[in-house]
Amino acid sequence: LKVVYLTTGLTCRLNYQAKVNEEEGFMDLSGWANIENKSGMDFSQVYLTLKLEAHPQEVQDKSSSEVSSDVSPYFPPDFLSYSISYPVTLKDGEKKRILLFSYSHIPIKKKLLFDGDKYGEEVREELVFENTVEGGVGDFLPSGGVYVYKVGSDGRLSFVGKDILNLVLPGEEGSIYLGRARGVKGEKVQTSYRKLESSEKEYGYRIILYNFRDVPVRVEVVEHFYGEWQVLESQPPNYIRKDNSIVYELEIPAEARQEIQYKARIR
Repeated sequence: LKVVYLTTGLTCRLNYQAKVNEEEGFMDLSGWANIENKSGMDFSQVYLTLKLEAHPQEVQDKSSSEVSSDVSPYFPPDFLSYSISYPVTLKDGEKKRILLFSYSHIPIKKKLLFDGDKYGEEVREELVFENTVEGGVGDFLPSGGVYVYKVGSDGRLSFVGKDILNLVLPGEEGSIYLGRARGVKGEKVQTSYRKLESSEKEYGYRIILYNFRDVPVRVEVVEHFYGEWQVLESQPPNYIRKDNSIVYELEIPAEARQEIQYKARIR
């Protein structure tokens, strides 16, 4: 006799643990299921299949016109399933933490990011990695909280901080927020605005980045546009166009500052 029934009170959420070795430029990333039983029943020696929401709305956002054409062609289902290969006992009121997957020796690099539209005048410090087989992963990474630990020279772990790792598709770049970059500051000031008779608008901005560190830094600056748009003037002239955004990569000498000035037209 096989009986199938629905029950409530069982919850599962995903957390990541990232062990970062900045000196060697690698990290280990593991995904853990945090299961809690509030069903009022005990479950003894059962085989679990966990379904984690893949956050399809985020994929919808990423597949819009704001994303360049070279993003991953993968589109995950609404849920991602993970089967536990061994029987689990889960008593009423009990919490358990189960390892779902683990990846080691993932190449990483640190990035300083200034995105005035999204984050104001904060210069963010992020760890970025490529979700590829060559990069040590190459699989769907569902959204979940990530706890970041730094591996010291003696092998000991020290807690760095916590962030949310948004859904990362195969072939995409994943990023983990480490906090506000120390000794680096940004400003964004509007320098001009004009509404044309053709219902188009022209405007200009100046972005100033300050480096108070005693070493040079490299900052990625992102500017977003909407509708039909065109950059009329830009200093520096070199930038990367990614559909509805442009990206500058600035090298700022030690204890110095750099400026970006541009003028754009939108419809």
